[in-house]
Amino acid sequence: METSYLIVINPMNGITGKRWLRSLKARLYKQKTPYHVVKTTGNDVKDLLRLKARCNIVTDVVAIGGNGLMHLVVQAFLGTQVRVGLLPAGSGNDFSRALYSRKHNKLDVVTQEVVTSVSVLEFDNNIACNTLGTGIDHEIVASTSRGLKCMAGRLSYMLVALKKLFTYKSEYLEVFNTETDVAELVFSGRALVAAVSNGKFFGGGLPVSPEGTFDSDNFYLAVSEDKGFVYRVAALLHLLVGQHPRLDSVLYIPVTSAVIRNRSLKYQVDGESWESACRDLKVSQSKERFYLKMPV
Repeated sequence: METSYLIVINPMNGITGKRWLRSLKARLYKQKTPYHVVKTTGNDVKDLLRLKARCNIVTDVVAIGGNGLMHLVVQAFLGTQVRVGLLPAGSGNDFSRALYSRKHNKLDVVTQEVVTSVSVLEFDNNIACNTLGTGIDHEIVASTSRGLKCMAGRLSYMLVALKKLFTYKSEYLEVFNTETDVAELVFSGRALVAAVSNGKFFGGGLPVSPEGTFDSDNFYLAVSEDKGFVYRVAALLHLLVGQHPRLDSVLYIPVTSAVIRNRSLKYQVDGESWESACRDLKVSQSKERFYLKMPV
């Protein structure tokens, strides 16, 4: 099939998204590569169907946006041969933070043909390409307005997090490692946060999984026990620099399958609020993979 690009952009991304779009269109025009631009509408069901309809007529797709748009694009092209690239233009940009460093030319990466096969987190007939979390993590995401995220980015998460340190009421959680036939209870108690991460960052750049990589054979499970306000502050300060695994109150292990037993049923998935249909949420690595354009 002749190389053909699909550019997917969130029109709410503002100036950054428009700059990336102009630059990418100029690059593809210079390379004489055909492309088509699709703007998302905010209706995820409708947008997902529009993208899936193009699975067999494009070779490459570039998402211009943040974690939410990357989630949508991966969901549409998971299990296909389409090559996926990302140009960051969201509020948190956690996926791109793990993907790129400052030295990388992002336009070169998204127009290359070199790809890496990447798995995602699979749960409850859904996926997460970066992180899944519950506890104060969900409360922060649910309480941060879209307008505030667009204006303040990472700062918006931190401002809401500081407020939630004082007001959040933790709930009882049980977490099981289900890699073997017999589930192993690895945490039981009140948790400040429980996060499962396929990448490295969440919350606009907080390194929840310092060793996390997208092409790994496992994901990381991080659970912080809620022992009171002092421990909350300590957990946040250590999280800012990726040192929280050193705390005695934090469980941090690599796994391939886990179950979170959560009465609230509320989670954040790739930076968006989501509610589970059952108390026991089983998370595992997907059998289907997608082809991600990563820096060489």
